[in-house]
Amino acid sequence: MKLGQGFTLKTDQRLMLTPQMQQFLFVLQMTVVELESYLEKQLEENCLLELDEGRESAALTAYADSFREPVSYVAEAEGGVDVGELVPAAPPSLYDVLIAQLRQCELDELEFRAAELLIRSIDDDGFLRCDLRDISVECGLPMAEVAKTLQLVQTFEPAGVGARSLEECLLLQLDSLEIDSAVATLARELIENYLGELARGSWRKLLKALGCSPEALQAAVELIRSLEPKPGRRFDTRNYTSFVFPDATIHRVEGEYLITVHEPINARLIVNPVYERLLQNGQVGDPVKEFLRGRLEAAVRLLSSLEQRRLTLFKIAAAIVEIQKDFLERGLQYLKPMTLEDVAQLVQVHPSTVSRAVAGKYLATPWGVYSFGRLFTSGVSLVQGGEISSAQVKELIKRAIEQEDPADPLSDERLANLLAEQGIAVSRRTVVKYRQQLHIPSSRQRRRL
Repeated sequence: MKLGQGFTLKTDQRLMLTPQMQQFLFVLQMTVVELESYLEKQLEENCLLELDEGRESAALTAYADSFREPVSYVAEAEGGVDVGELVPAAPPSLYDVLIAQLRQCELDELEFRAAELLIRSIDDDGFLRCDLRDISVECGLPMAEVAKTLQLVQTFEPAGVGARSLEECLLLQLDSLEIDSAVATLARELIENYLGELARGSWRKLLKALGCSPEALQAAVELIRSLEPKPGRRFDTRNYTSFVFPDATIHRVEGEYLITVHEPINARLIVNPVYERLLQNGQVGDPVKEFLRGRLEAAVRLLSSLEQRRLTLFKIAAAIVEIQKDFLERGLQYLKPMTLEDVAQLVQVHPSTVSRAVAGKYLATPWGVYSFGRLFTSGVSLVQGGEISSAQVKELIKRAIEQEDPADPLSDERLANLLAEQGIAVSRRTVVKYRQQLHIPSSRQRRRL
């Protein structure tokens, strides 16, 4: 085998993102809150950046002219939004609430320690997830004293906290209501002996076993349904959304739609004039000049990316106005099918750019604040041709269920038939999916006596 060296010529095509494009895509996907944090960091790291106080930057204009386009959007009249001032404090956790109540009790050191250990063993739903014997060993209290301490904790708010089962949780809440009536007595019996049958909706079996009237059973069931099966979840900070601020707003003014693109106060940036003059006058050495030139190029890339972000969000909002005029004028039930490709075609960008731009962002409309993603809906075929958005189908399902007979709720099959009578062809499986997305229980669970 003969070995050797040689030269070959090969051509191929590949997509290369320029630093400017990379910067733009990175900034584009940020929400208002994320952008504020990012720009704060950029202000700290790049000495050529500073907040705009009305001064013009000649160097910035010279470098950035090639990037700028005429923009017909409206920016914040006050110069931006100070997101930090609008973000509310996080609510107290369940542990914080329980410890605050514990500190108001008169307990000796060991009892306080046992109560604290019990509270630490309560999960986010409000249930006790430990063995009392472990608490007894750890704090050195007899089991009877630990059980007594648990009874104290179970009197704390929210009612039902510290229970070891669903039955105990519901009974604790029932006791806290201090209701002395036949309805409360029947509700207690249902919880203690027939919770499984109640969950399955076995009404005939319950009427026969309890020997009560349908009206009395319905009243007891309604009382139980008013109780909270997870008393701690309203304090669950895992699902807490501290703040939602729209990235753009669509206003209706005298029959026309005005689009506002929101941005934080620190998005109004310019090049620092002091360093700008140093670079222009050439009064610094080559190393410093090279450093300043690098910072200037980074600053211009960032400012250009911010401008492109504003323009892209404006164009996307304008495309939504064009496609979804019926929704903007009449409400969510008139939302039309709209895909990323539909908007990308109007904006004249790739669908992936639209996807990056709208991900995690919110749009304020005359009908409320919605995530951009909520407005992108698939279409459902109509029998006579054409399409209707899935949001409209969901609204029809919701309205039908709101108007149903509680004693004879609509099954998913009947809902599909009702939609078919209106010319909307959907399967029972699709109805189930839409109903679950609306957080509506099944017909069996909705049945009332």
